[in-house]
Amino acid sequence: MNNLTLSLNDIASWSDENIRPANPKNGRASIPALQRGLVWGPKQIELLWDSLMRGIPVGSFVLCRHIQAQATSKTDNAQYHLLDGQQRANAIYLGFASFPPQSDADSILWIDLDPGSLHNSTRSYLARVTTPAHPWGYSRDDATGRLGVARIRAGLEEYQLYPGQEGYMRPVPKQIQPIEASIPVPLSLVLAAYKEDVGEFRKTIKTAIVASAAGELVPPWINKALAKLEDPAFSLDKIHHGVKIALAATIVALLAPAELIAESDQERGAEGKADITNIEHLFQRLNQQGTPLDGEELSYSLIKAYWPELADNIDSIARNRMPASRLVSLAIRVVLSENQGKLAGALSVSQIRKIAHEADHDQLKQRIREYIQGAGSDGLETCCRRIDHWLGVGQEWGLLPVLRTGIAHRHQELYLLLLVLARKYHQETSAELCRLITGMTTLCAWFGAGREKELADCLLSNLHTELTEHSLAQAVGAARRYRHAVHSPIQLDEFVRLPALGDYFGEWKWSALVANGDKQAQEAHAKDWLPFLSIVRDRRELLLYAQRDFLNRKFPDYDPARKDLWESQNRPWDYDHILPSAYTYNIKSNNKYRDLCKEWCNTIGNLRAWPFEDNRSDQKTPAREKLKERTYQDSFITPDERSGFAQERGVLSDPESLAKFMAACKSRIISMYGEWYDNLGIERLLQEEAYPSEKQ
Repeated sequence: MNNLTLSLNDIASWSDENIRPANPKNGRASIPALQRGLVWGPKQIELLWDSLMRGIPVGSFVLCRHIQAQATSKTDNAQYHLLDGQQRANAIYLGFASFPPQSDADSILWIDLDPGSLHNSTRSYLARVTTPAHPWGYSRDDATGRLGVARIRAGLEEYQLYPGQEGYMRPVPKQIQPIEASIPVPLSLVLAAYKEDVGEFRKTIKTAIVASAAGELVPPWINKALAKLEDPAFSLDKIHHGVKIALAATIVALLAPAELIAESDQERGAEGKADITNIEHLFQRLNQQGTPLDGEELSYSLIKAYWPELADNIDSIARNRMPASRLVSLAIRVVLSENQGKLAGALSVSQIRKIAHEADHDQLKQRIREYIQGAGSDGLETCCRRIDHWLGVGQEWGLLPVLRTGIAHRHQELYLLLLVLARKYHQETSAELCRLITGMTTLCAWFGAGREKELADCLLSNLHTELTEHSLAQAVGAARRYRHAVHSPIQLDEFVRLPALGDYFGEWKWSALVANGDKQAQEAHAKDWLPFLSIVRDRRELLLYAQRDFLNRKFPDYDPARKDLWESQNRPWDYDHILPSAYTYNIKSNNKYRDLCKEWCNTIGNLRAWPFEDNRSDQKTPAREKLKERTYQDSFITPDERSGFAQERGVLSDPESLAKFMAACKSRIISMYGEWYDNLGIERLLQEEAYPSEKQ
């Protein structure tokens, strides 16, 4: 079998049929079902294009002839499947993708025509990636890190975008340029404009730039680029040379035999033993050289390899909810949980093999297919929509999408429980019952005691016959041994006693609240209150729930399931200290109350979720400058609390200022906790005496 020699155009055409391949005879390649999703970040994409424009080899691809069993859709009619090189192929396509992009969710690859001196960098060419999460781009060094707030704000102001002003919305990539670039132009325009003569190349780029803004307001980057290209002193020779090299580049595609992913001799001779398969060998060995897969991603790739027909359904249903790898694992566990009376454990690779290969699992495989592909009331898509309805996603009282996704990500046993219940109960549920389901789920997720599998099994055993207010309260009561005690907002208010400051010389800590002269009473207090206080003081999910209206308005397009977009932060906001935490650092005089102030400064009472680009780069900005009329309301702060946060450095030395600050923090913690407690019917769920459990 002959190998292929591919141009960048050939590779880019695999993703977009509107891109003209240099050699149509090479055919098209598509992504087989076993492949994972995109994992490359901006650094890898930008450095790849620097290599391509410098003529540095970027390695070969591995293709095999199209295998129908690995097709992800009925319309997949490509001649080949791409076994290795998916990340590079996508990065190459990004350089040819049309501009402006059709979708606000599309990333853009730019090239800086005049980057100047590239200090702290190994690059010769400065490619720039902008994404929905970072529409202003990244730092220009090789680390390609996040930009600081001050730099972002300065770049936004050039586009007359002012974070903090009424009506400000984060721009999408096509509305702004990469800030850390002098003369950025979408790379696709530059590649398409290439001419052998550098003068003609310059003219064609100008024409393409003007055409890209047809019918739109002319953004600043266009005016800067056109002005630079009109300057006869500006040389385009280097960019012209780099584009020439890139367009002339060839990449070898090694054609692997089809039997590489066929059943191996070891498998055929395994006599029922689920031995490792060719597909696993292939996938593990190819990925040893690239970005490693974690266990769940590897399991998903194997699941897609064995059941490629499930890939489209899983990817579609998972969108905006959770990573597809998590959803498919939960879906299979739902089917495995049926008729067990408890939830099935986490999937292992060996378990996936057994289900895929052993004949006595044929019925199980069919049930898995029917559940994931089913369009009926008990199909996976309908069950996920039912859970969204139960959790009030999109409702005034309900969970933010990020809180729903957080449950699936960090409390998967509880989301699995919801999937099992959603498959079992199809009846219409009132808003009140939905609130209680949400209350039960968040109560167990946010106040759990670390035994989540047992907790979820206990809930299931009490909800197996009906889903009603009575059964929910009964289940919550039965599961109390697996979670921490929960108290009412009134009880919390009474229990949290602020220290008297007149003769304060010692230390006050939250743990001191449980102090009692009677040793037995103190031990009971500690068990009943200490974990609860620690959670309420620090649980940022309570803060997000309290600010849900603001966050829904501010980030309507935020997709919390796209971990590839949001990277380690996984959110478009910061947690901003209202009273600056910098006040409590390294203060050597007039700081009598510094340690006491710290006890409150780092609680959710002094935090707000705030847009990253609007969070002040100066961490010492007084709260009174932050909390203007609109922003204090969006921050879930009352007028009385607002004055308590505006005490500035007086909190370190003046007892009256500190007392006001502590009172504001306490009030806000109780308000946020009460917002959750009252909205989601927690008191009704805790009526254990009214609904005694039979399963203790």
